[in-house]
Amino acid sequence: MTNRTRILYLDGFEDDRKLIGDVLDSRQAGVEIAEAENSREFEDYLQSGPWDMVLTEIDAAGFKCLEMVDRALQQLPGIPVVVITGSGSEEIAAESTLRGASGYIVKTPENISRLPETLREILERRKSFPNPPDGEDILNKLVRNSVDMLVILDEEGKERFVSDSVERVTGFTIEEVKGGDAFSFLHPGDLERVRKGFD
Repeated sequence: MTNRTRILYLDGFEDDRKLIGDVLDSRQAGVEIAEAENSREFEDYLQSGPWDMVLTEIDAAGFKCLEMVDRALQQLPGIPVVVITGSGSEEIAAESTLRGASGYIVKTPENISRLPETLREILERRKSFPNPPDGEDILNKLVRNSVDMLVILDEEGKERFVSDSVERVTGFTIEEVKGGDAFSFLHPGDLERVRKGFD
C-alpha cells in the first residue's frame, strides 16, 4: 500500500493501546492510528473520518459487549471492523461475525506481532470483495458441514441464528425453529433446570 491506512482503534486498556499503537504506528506498517479509550472519544473520532478500518476491543467504557461494532458499521458502512480482545470466546467470535465484523483477533504476543500483516490482509480481502455476504451467511457457511448444530439465542431465549445442520440433527427446518422460543423444544422434565442455567 502506498498511502497510509487510517485506523480508528478503541480500547479501554491503556497498556494495550500503547502496545498495539506502537506496533501499528511503526513506519513499515504504513498506518496512521487514532486511539479512543471510551465511547465518547470513539463517537467523536467516528464523526471526524474518513477511516479505512475500525479496530475495537470488546471491553470499552460506555459500550455493552460488541455494541461498538454496530455503531461503527452504522456510521461507516462498508469499512472493515475488526474485533481484538484479550478476553474472547467462541461465542463472542460468532456474535461479532453475526454483527458484521470482518475479523476477530485474540491478543496473544504472536497475533500482536503480526497485526500489521493481518490487518493488511483484511483490507485487501475487502477490496477484492467490496460487497461481502452478511455475517449470518458467513457464519452459516462455516458451520454448514459441522456434525454439531449451532444456535445463538437472545436474552429471552429466542433463536437469533440457527445453522443449516438443524434439520439433519433435529428433523426441524430452519423456518420452524428460527425466531422461536428455544425452551419450547425441551422435554418438560428438563425445562426448569435448563431455564435456571440459562438465566
